[in-house]
Amino acid sequence: MRPGELLVYDSVRCHARQRGVSCYMGQVAAGLERAFGERMTLMSSELSSAGPARRVRLVPGSFRGSGRLRVHRINEWAASLWAYRHAPKVYFSPYYGRVRTKAAAVFMVHDMIHECYGGWLCDARQRQALVAEKAACCRRSALLLTASHSTREQVLSSYRWVDSRHVRVIPLGVDIEMWGAAPATETVDRCRRPFFLYVGDRWPYRNFLGVVKAFGQSGLARDMDLVVVSANHRALAADEFAACQALGLVDHVCLIGAVTDAQLRDLYRRAVALVYPSHVEGLGLPVLEALASGTVVI
Repeated sequence: MRPGELLVYDSVRCHARQRGVSCYMGQVAAGLERAFGERMTLMSSELSSAGPARRVRLVPGSFRGSGRLRVHRINEWAASLWAYRHAPKVYFSPYYGRVRTKAAAVFMVHDMIHECYGGWLCDARQRQALVAEKAACCRRSALLLTASHSTREQVLSSYRWVDSRHVRVIPLGVDIEMWGAAPATETVDRCRRPFFLYVGDRWPYRNFLGVVKAFGQSGLARDMDLVVVSANHRALAADEFAACQALGLVDHVCLIGAVTDAQLRDLYRRAVALVYPSHVEGLGLPVLEALASGTVVI
């Protein structure tokens, strides 16, 4: 390929909230740059300064609500214009999007929760919009990537017009230098007692209420706490607070918002166990991170 013939567009809408997809984007972009060098163009709001690839900075999606969506559409328009002018041969997106290009398009499908388990998600309009966007990407793709065989099978059963030869499974991994045995560089000082750790959003399919009920019924709160790292939902919802109150757990459930990777690694290493009883996942990156950190997973 000539310079600029691989276009990698960072379609992650909010890096702070979509931590798993953001981690994936960063690692894949770095790997592609090592492989393709100056033949690659990276369009992202999260740019590192070094590297041979051409870099085009997008507008950060740090706004809320409709403001974030407008920024996302502006960035897609800018990427479409770049693709029109430079005619890349291959286009890669880690999270769908509406960029217009004649290049062979490759998309990563992280899960099919919106299509197969929509009742466990709260915002019906947002879900419908994402399902339509994802279906359009799958329809025009030259290649689809999934992180698990179960997601691949769900793609093929939901979109029967997708050619099975064009869906490849590439399981996710973790950075052993980050999640391995080296001492933590940043700590979280709010955890005074032994604790179980919950990491991720608390949508119904994640079964957070199941965690609370099991913790309360076990009697372990006499000696332990439940630490919850959840960047998108910092305060307990009404039903979550009611469950904690009924089980006497209000003082034993510690909510922590966004943390750095180093702080999260510290929490993994100190936790008695990661508790991750989701009803369904595309893969479940925190499970890999915990295991790489030497932490038991329930």
